[in-house]
Amino acid sequence: MEGIQTFYTSTAKGTGLRGIELDKCYLGGYDAQGQRHGYGTYRFPNHSVYEGSYQHGVKNGHGKMTFPDGSFYEGQWIKNEIQGEGRRTFANGNEFVGAFQLGEMHGYGSMTYASGDRFEGSVVHNVIAGTGTMHFANGDLYEGDFTANKMTGKGVMHYACGDRYEGDWLDGKRSGIGVCSYHNGDHYEGQWEGDAPHGEGRLQLQRAALLYEGLFVKGVPSQVPVKLNLTFLADDALLKGVKKPAGAKGAADEAPPPLPVALGSPLPVTLTVSAQR
Repeated sequence: MEGIQTFYTSTAKGTGLRGIELDKCYLGGYDAQGQRHGYGTYRFPNHSVYEGSYQHGVKNGHGKMTFPDGSFYEGQWIKNEIQGEGRRTFANGNEFVGAFQLGEMHGYGSMTYASGDRFEGSVVHNVIAGTGTMHFANGDLYEGDFTANKMTGKGVMHYACGDRYEGDWLDGKRSGIGVCSYHNGDHYEGQWEGDAPHGEGRLQLQRAALLYEGLFVKGVPSQVPVKLNLTFLADDALLKGVKKPAGAKGAADEAPPPLPVALGSPLPVTLTVSAQR
């Protein structure tokens, strides 16, 4: 085909040599000056292969570079550099689609991991940094800050089970000040460390009607709370036999029934216990 030639090169003697029995390097079109131009394929000595557009001797436009490990980049090129929008598929199954600068993932993009997790947001020199969203394969969703590929800074996690945490993060774990609302109605706000309540905090247990304010150590309340409230709702049916004050209209003469005190049973009266340091 006119304008299509086979190109050979030698790193020892320089480039631009033709007709020498060396590894085949380029197959494609040329311009009037003999420079690679148009569509072509370039095979590197390390077995990487470029297929795509050339303009007057340089990779420019759309092209695909396949690396020896099977990974590849496909997208925009400017003056022999990976620059602009493209797709980078890695040998481990991860794939990034987004902005590139001088061969690096840089700018806004989406990284889909082989595990099924998917990140959307800011990438700086191949590192997830700034703000973004992480969709986990298990259904969890994080929105917030990232540093060095990890959730660090301020962020909100929506857990697949229905829990929701908003607050500080460090190296992918809840650390600092935060609030967690649990799917069963429980609620904690206060200090966190290593993904668990740690330090001063306030825990409200919905089903037990218990409010604890005080110190937590690795997710467990300490033995000496600042404040402890135990509240149980009264059962009107159980109070029907309670003797009314003397003189009260319709006062009952019978004695009140015994209170149910079996472990796990609700008390028939409201009980509040407070302990102060």
